Amino acid sequence: VVQHQKSECSQKLEDLNVWLAGAAGVLASQRAGPESGDVDALQDRQKKLKAIRSVEEFLAEKGESLSPEEKKNLQMALRRLKEQYTTLTDSANTSLSELDMTISTTERLRKSETLKDELTKFLQEHRTLGSWLEQSEQELRSLGEGETDAQGLKNRQEEHRKDVICHKADLRFVSISGQKVLDSVQGALEQVGGSDPSLESIKQLVSDKLQDANHRYTTLHTKEGLKGLLSWLDKLVLNPRPVKPTAQAIQDALTQNQKLRQELLSRQGSVEATRDSVSKLLQSSDSSTAPGLHGNLDELTQRYAAAQASQAEREAELKGLLPRLESYERLGTDLQVFTQSRLKALSPVGQPDRSMDDYRQTVEEVKSELNQEAGQLKSFCSLGTELSQSKALSDTQSLLDHVKDVTDEFTKLEENVNERFAAILACDQRLHQFRGLSGSLVRWLQTAQDQLPSKEANLTTEGVPQINGSAGPSSLNGIHTCKGELSPRLDPLQLVCHAWLIKLGTRLGLTDLQQESVTISDVNARYDALGSELKERLSRQQASLELRQKARQSIEVLRSWLSDREQSLKQGQTTSPSKPEVVRAQTQQNKVLLSELAEHSGKVEELKSTLRKLIADNPDSPEADAWRQQLQEIGTCCSSQMFLLCSQKVRLL
Repeated sequence: VVQHQKSECSQKLEDLNVWLAGAAGVLASQRAGPESGDVDALQDRQKKLKAIRSVEEFLAEKGESLSPEEKKNLQMALRRLKEQYTTLTDSANTSLSELDMTISTTERLRKSETLKDELTKFLQEHRTLGSWLEQSEQELRSLGEGETDAQGLKNRQEEHRKDVICHKADLRFVSISGQKVLDSVQGALEQVGGSDPSLESIKQLVSDKLQDANHRYTTLHTKEGLKGLLSWLDKLVLNPRPVKPTAQAIQDALTQNQKLRQELLSRQGSVEATRDSVSKLLQSSDSSTAPGLHGNLDELTQRYAAAQASQAEREAELKGLLPRLESYERLGTDLQVFTQSRLKALSPVGQPDRSMDDYRQTVEEVKSELNQEAGQLKSFCSLGTELSQSKALSDTQSLLDHVKDVTDEFTKLEENVNERFAAILACDQRLHQFRGLSGSLVRWLQTAQDQLPSKEANLTTEGVPQINGSAGPSSLNGIHTCKGELSPRLDPLQLVCHAWLIKLGTRLGLTDLQQESVTISDVNARYDALGSELKERLSRQQASLELRQKARQSIEVLRSWLSDREQSLKQGQTTSPSKPEVVRAQTQQNKVLLSELAEHSGKVEELKSTLRKLIADNPDSPEADAWRQQLQEIGTCCSSQMFLLCSQKVRLL
């Protein structure tokens, strides 16, 4: 390793000797002076001369790695090299000094030209920016003068604001250009020792112009910022229209209000920054450089604070309305659902048959619920009245109309319940009366039926008329009397039952009514059966009475007639038929008698038929024997009359 390092060091020393010889030759051939105009060549030479100074460092670094003998030899060579290097360094330093002076002079000439160019560029750019600033300031002052079109004014203000923003880049270019000039001036001042009236004058000129441009643009931009913020405030909807009286509309309005709140917060930084900028401008400028800034700043501050207060007030108002409207809507919906469902429960339509007891229970439950819901209705009405007085809501009459509708429905349900409850009580009372009456009638009919004999009694002719006048349940008059008392009560009860069906529902209590209808049908059937039987019996007895009376009358008439004829015939037998006129008179009389006998023969046969019918219909009657005897007597009597008449005729012949 040491041998390798030695070889490497020897090689480097040899290379260094060669390099030093070459460097000395180069230095000797150089002629530094102002006649050299190639600054780049001078700078290259300067770099090479500076590189010579690093040789000593190289020798100091590599000499420590040699053997003592080699180190000694190398140190000797190093001393020679140092001597040569010192000589070369002195020569190089002299050349470098001359070269530095030449370079400095050349650089100053070059920098002065650059400063001139940069200053010229700055002044041109500043002049252009200044012209625009003056024009823009004039336009800003003239904005609104004689303007009648509000939209046109807003458009002009917007165009002016955009123009100011666009020229911010021009200000940045002017600032950059001016800063270059200031940097160049500062560099030149440092080269000349920090004092040069012309350079100081340029520095002050550029600084003043930069400050003026920045101040004027800042003032203009600040005014535009103020006007922009004021224009933004003009566009804010701080007094929105009243909203519809619904919870959803209030929620939407709250959402819009929160957006306004966020917008105000997002602009708060701009407002504060503008306020600070204007305050600084007002402190650093007189009133002529920033006309109207103070008033605009006060207006912005007041209006922004008012906008925040208005937003907060609106937010608080809407947040106060929202829960009350939600309660109002919920109560209204609940009450409507309650009334509709209870009306449906009271209506029998679409429901199975219900007994009166079930229906009475339903009505009582609804009546109890009505008392409970009355408090909810009161709260609903109070909320509606309160909300209708809010200025933040539109169409508040709809709230009162809805309150009226819900109240009317609730009242209608109350009336319906009271009416049905009264109807139930009335029906209960009538039903009780009906059941009592129907029970009495059923018992009476049973008694009448029990008292009615299974077989009619065999009455005499004198006993038959007593049936129609006798009192008691077995008489037809008794049936008519009872029917007369019960019919005026049964008929209204049937009407009540029918009205009950109409009032309480066609299916309500149908089971109860069916039971009562069965009772009515049974009573009517039994009544009709009893009445029919009694009528039939009365009809038979009436016919029998008429037949008996007819027979009796016919017998009496026949007896009287036969008696008269028999008397006439007997008188004719006592008279002597010697006289012709007497014979003729008797003959004529006999002819009349024969004619009468022939005429009465039909009546006699009819009477005999009547008696036979009475005997056949009433074989067990106490008068049956008398009827048989009368029938025999009629036959005998008629035969006797005919015999006498025949004898009388023979005698007359």
